[in-house]
Amino acid sequence: MMTNDSTSTFVLASPDSIQLVDHELRLRLDVICHQNPVKGWAPFYQFSMQREDEVVGVIHLRIGDDPALTHHLGHIGYEVFPNFRGHSYAQRASKLLLPLARLNGMKDLWITCNPENLPSRRTCEKLGALYVNTVSVPVGTAMYAAGERLKRRYHIRLV
Repeated sequence: MMTNDSTSTFVLASPDSIQLVDHELRLRLDVICHQNPVKGWAPFYQFSMQREDEVVGVIHLRIGDDPALTHHLGHIGYEVFPNFRGHSYAQRASKLLLPLARLNGMKDLWITCNPENLPSRRTCEKLGALYVNTVSVPVGTAMYAAGERLKRRYHIRLV
């Protein structure tokens, strides 16, 4: 990750040099957000997970070491649409994003999920992430407002 000291704008690395294909699964870059100071979002990439011409889900890679990312949001967030679940798409897509996280200078990656979300827990475990702990979602966050109260935290060391 590079910054421009005069504006503190994050410049995310280009994913062009990284292979974002795993057998029939391909990640299509939809959005690069270098910063969003209005919403307070970390810089991120958004990809569509595609199988042939079908979009089977979406995945985000958030960059940085903001305490919200490492505590309850996580660096990777994914959703596999209901008709396409059971094919390890989230795990495979997450694995494809690890080189991009490294390219942005990240050494540690955190993934969180709801404790009752067994498929997401299995995704983290199949990815090789280590369970660290379960934390409370902070009051006043969008997650809390949506009814989420706890997050399981998984860690991947990238170096």
